Amino acid sequence: MQIHLNGKQVEVETQELQGFGQLIQKIEKQILEPGGSVITALHLNGRELDAQGEADYSTFPLDRVESLEIRASNKQELALQALGDAVHILPELSSVVDECLKKFDELSENAGMQIFVTVADGLSWLSTVSQGAEVIFHPKIQNSGMENSAFLVASRKLQNIARELLNAQQQSDYTTFRDLLEYELKPTLNEIAEGIPEFCQSVQA
Repeated sequence: MQIHLNGKQVEVETQELQGFGQLIQKIEKQILEPGGSVITALHLNGRELDAQGEADYSTFPLDRVESLEIRASNKQELALQALGDAVHILPELSSVVDECLKKFDELSENAGMQIFVTVADGLSWLSTVSQGAEVIFHPKIQNSGMENSAFLVASRKLQNIARELLNAQQQSDYTTFRDLLEYELKPTLNEIAEGIPEFCQSVQA
């Protein structure tokens, strides 16, 4: 069995392990976690495995593992990359909000709600990115007094807006829903986009 991590061969004691899943867990705990890294790609015997594939192969016999290629990245690097992506995605998300608002202005509430599905997916992704960044960079945030940075304040505000949107949607309160989109969500998305560069610069200082 040959195991390569980011192109470099590594040795892992496998005698006490009973399957592929345990091998991955050992690599994560003993090699990756101490350095703050996470797996970003897996190739088992030349086949790329996604999350479901990794689960499906959890009991795969180790004597049938000929090669294992692992790509891993530092959590902080991944968080910064996701924040960089957000800077480009946020204007697009704001444009979709505009499309949604236009449908409400045309009294096409059902069409507006259909478009909002895309907005909701974007908000879910953005929330995951912002919350993840706050956890990953927590020590630096505390040490530098960044708890009230524009990015973090706007990100927390976004979570409340998302809950209020869901509540208005469930009650079919289209007036409140529309107002939240225009007067709460759009400005907050802009605040997040504007606050990301300063946040990234601060946590890398």
